[in-house]
Amino acid sequence: MERSLAGVFILIRIARFTLPYGAFPVALLCLHATAAPPDSITRLDTMIITGTRLPTLAGSANRTLTILTREDIAALPAGSIHDVLEHVAGIDLRRRGVGAVQADLSIRGGTFEQAVIMVDGMRMTDPQTGHHNLDIPVHIDDIERIELLHGHGADIYGAGALSGAVNIVTRRPRKTRAEASATVGHHELVSLRASASCPLGPTAHTLTASRALAEGYRPNTDFSTRGASLHSTIDLRAADISLTAGYGDKNFGANGFYAGSAGEREQTTSMLTLLKATTTLGPVTFRPGLFWRRHLDDFTLDYTVPDSYRNKTRTECFGGEINAFAGWFAGMTSVAFEGAREAVASDDLDRHDRNRAAAMVEHRIRLFSRFSIVPGVSISYYTRWGMHVWPGINLGLDLRDAGHLYGNAGRSFRAPSFTELYYDSPANRGNPDLLPEEALAVEFGHRGTWGIFSTTIAGHYRTTANAIDWIRHSGGYPWVVSNIDRLDAAGTDAGVRVKPAGAIRKFLRSLDAGYFFLHMERTATGAEKGYAAEYYAVPPHGLDIIYKYGMHYLAHKVSFGLDHAVYKKLCNHWRFRIEKREGAGSALPLLDSRTYLKHGPVEIFIEGLNLFDRRYEDNQGIVLPGRWFRGGITAALGPLMSE
Repeated sequence: MERSLAGVFILIRIARFTLPYGAFPVALLCLHATAAPPDSITRLDTMIITGTRLPTLAGSANRTLTILTREDIAALPAGSIHDVLEHVAGIDLRRRGVGAVQADLSIRGGTFEQAVIMVDGMRMTDPQTGHHNLDIPVHIDDIERIELLHGHGADIYGAGALSGAVNIVTRRPRKTRAEASATVGHHELVSLRASASCPLGPTAHTLTASRALAEGYRPNTDFSTRGASLHSTIDLRAADISLTAGYGDKNFGANGFYAGSAGEREQTTSMLTLLKATTTLGPVTFRPGLFWRRHLDDFTLDYTVPDSYRNKTRTECFGGEINAFAGWFAGMTSVAFEGAREAVASDDLDRHDRNRAAAMVEHRIRLFSRFSIVPGVSISYYTRWGMHVWPGINLGLDLRDAGHLYGNAGRSFRAPSFTELYYDSPANRGNPDLLPEEALAVEFGHRGTWGIFSTTIAGHYRTTANAIDWIRHSGGYPWVVSNIDRLDAAGTDAGVRVKPAGAIRKFLRSLDAGYFFLHMERTATGAEKGYAAEYYAVPPHGLDIIYKYGMHYLAHKVSFGLDHAVYKKLCNHWRFRIEKREGAGSALPLLDSRTYLKHGPVEIFIEGLNLFDRRYEDNQGIVLPGRWFRGGITAALGPLMSE
């Protein structure tokens, strides 16, 4: 009975919590879910999603997707992956500072631990803590596109994908080219990048190096970052092989990031290597891959006190996967296997390791050329929790001129991170008795393209058992991680994109709008009782329990984008968004812009961030900068030699 009321729950909550926002729900009922810039939707019918097990045309996917292409990313007022993701309507990016210092990624109300992060289709999620999931040593200019799955994905990606997945696809080196850029801005920002690409016979290589410095916008928010990456491809008759290697180092003031101390400081180092191949034997295509990722984290509670608390952590993951798919008379089938070893060595977490493995099977059936059924199942194994089976199914109906109707449902699972299990400090206590999170999610949606207009709308519901969050009493510490009995989330995504054609395109290049709504309800008597009994030795009645992450979700997000010509080749891209976080007071309007002039191989740009100069916090107690500007120049030279 409870599950059957999911649809009613969605409709009631949408009506109750969106009506006070006036005309927005009415105007946006036919709009697209993830207000990314418009170029990405006009090519959905021909773009193949690489982050899935089965080759899938984005326009035919039975899921809610956002595709950010190279052109989309280049037009945004963005200097990092963090900057790009915060402009997507269905994404809640909780930043702790400017640039690429640190941010937590949330999809559809999930925590930063509940989304899988991939590079070129291979999992890069950090097992120490999701705070480091976006420590990816790939420069924004080396990204070909970003694929975002909104909603459950355990049947495709295995454990961890409760709320969604992000796949960062790197650019393939194709021609001889050199490029350099320099950016300066407020808060003593200086950023430099140099990149060179060169084909050599059947191989091609791109090498990129970057450096950034800033004094910070408030005490102890300075940062220094550096990075380098190599992207290589080898085209052989038998196989197509690619190699991606990256190194990134960040040293930054972490004022109030974790324990509320103004003297917190952190240094992180990320290293990764990915080796992938694609080969075809008869009707079967094989995609094997190997990966290695190391992450170093050095945290100091108060750098002004030499003997203050300090924690050094080294996390290492290595493993491989193989995906095989083939079409036959009954449809198309994909079978994938992956395995990895995850290990952590830390002053406070001690030493721990675990093995994980998974097998995924998907099969796509097409009926009457218009109806598709894609059942799938993931069998996941963890050293500690054994084997679990997570099924899913998605359905699609091609309505031709009336668009594409889709629905999906699935179960998912997430193992606790090492920090949630074992961390022990004066302010935070892990819990080695944590149970894995389990969720059931359903979604129904529609997308369509009519001339220059493209629209999508989707409704979704997720119920999570044993949800994990950090809790404490309002009057004291420590934060203790606990299982919450149940967490229900329901909402909708909607958006529209306009891609002008003809003479008007000389002035209006693109226009998009999006709206995201979410409501969550918590059932958590067990966690409250356990916390009160262990740390306060008092009856649980009347205690005010504070939840650190899960209940501070983004309830409303409105996003608008406008790209237009100012004069000839001088253009401006505006990004406006309104965010309303649960329990955080009134809605917050934010405006960013990018003015750029491109002439041949040279581009000059100026970006304005938070132009309304609003005081705001993504995470409680961590104030983000007011109005600030940055500007720079990019110059390219190529070809340098005959190819």
